[in-house]
Amino acid sequence: MKQTATRTLGLTVNPAAGPTYYVSPSGSDAAAGSAAAPWKTLQASLPKLPVGSTLVLRAGNYAGFVAGWDSQAASTGDVYGTISGVTFQADPQAAPGSIIINAPNNKTRVAVDLEPGCNTITLRGIKVAGSIAPYPNKGSGMKVCGSNCQVLDCTIAATIYGFGLMATEASNLLVQGCSISGVGNGGNADYGHGIYVADNTTGTILRSNTIFNNAYIGIHLNGDLEDSGAPPGLVQNAQILANLIYGNGQNGINGDGVQGALIANNLIYSFANYGICLYQSDAGGPSKNNTIVNNTVVSALVNAGAALRLLNAATGNTVLNNILLGGDGNAYRIAADSLAGLVSDYNAGSSKYQSDDTGSAMTWSLDRHSVAALAAQLFVDSAGGNYQLSTTSPALGTGTATLAQPTDLLGNPRPVNGRYDIGCYSD
Repeated sequence: MKQTATRTLGLTVNPAAGPTYYVSPSGSDAAAGSAAAPWKTLQASLPKLPVGSTLVLRAGNYAGFVAGWDSQAASTGDVYGTISGVTFQADPQAAPGSIIINAPNNKTRVAVDLEPGCNTITLRGIKVAGSIAPYPNKGSGMKVCGSNCQVLDCTIAATIYGFGLMATEASNLLVQGCSISGVGNGGNADYGHGIYVADNTTGTILRSNTIFNNAYIGIHLNGDLEDSGAPPGLVQNAQILANLIYGNGQNGINGDGVQGALIANNLIYSFANYGICLYQSDAGGPSKNNTIVNNTVVSALVNAGAALRLLNAATGNTVLNNILLGGDGNAYRIAADSLAGLVSDYNAGSSKYQSDDTGSAMTWSLDRHSVAALAAQLFVDSAGGNYQLSTTSPALGTGTATLAQPTDLLGNPRPVNGRYDIGCYSD
């Protein structure tokens, strides 16, 4: 039986081309940084890492580091300067999860802080745990602001009042295979997000992550024109792919000023408010022209709302091959200003739709090929957390080939025997 909450990703990432150095809690910052004589602290190591180098972290606990706090390059000898083209790699010989950053860096309430000017950085296999930014000190587990950075197979399970992973003004960021949980907000709805992608960002890829039990939003994409410093104040061309998002205190995926995104193959369940919400608040434009395909979005929480909410002129969106079961029984909650250009069909789940303008039930002329079904009819065992399709599921073979993803949440191929299933699983 395939599992809904565990996956073996088998990530393959090309190693850096330059020299390899080592750091260990038992090392010395006056040492050579070799395997036999490792450095001791991450912060002091930064000026010694040339472009293309790899720093291997031996097992143990570390204080965090910040790069780009000062604008000059760290290679000038400034331990707080910018770095580029460096890989921070958990020792592959160490036990998984044994390389832990359990204290913030000494400038910001962040464990790993890559400020503007820090580009082409890879963080792989690092765990952030401990007291990083306890209330009332706002902070993040990791912060990324540069271009072409990667966060791979990392874990953030720290005491944080703020964000698990924060990315601002970033371009072409990849976050893959990470686990982010337990982020708090101290009752402040601006915080408590697992992943927070903000301001002017382009080309973000969030793939195969597990984001759960955070105080507010699982993934929050926020264009935020005021904080961007310059137009357009949008999150553009993001890809939100094959993530497990569950048990978060508000929405599964939130999009303020999200345009041209692909949201596909995600399993979003036990959300407290809405599964996916696309809108405009402080962004530079509405959330429009997004593709939402092959997701399973379901909540049995009695106070939860619709699976998908569209408002504030969230126009031109395409919604195909999704299972949509809101906690209130609605597939959609949608404003009249968001109906223009909407393509919605070949979905399964609820046949109920709610007006965002009045809160009342609304008639619907879309979804002509969609299937009305309850969770008990669709899934193997939704009460037990297994959202794979049962052998008699009405979602089997009733999807469309249009925009269908070539693989499912677990990497299994689509179609199967020429059949396109609805939802994040292909059985």
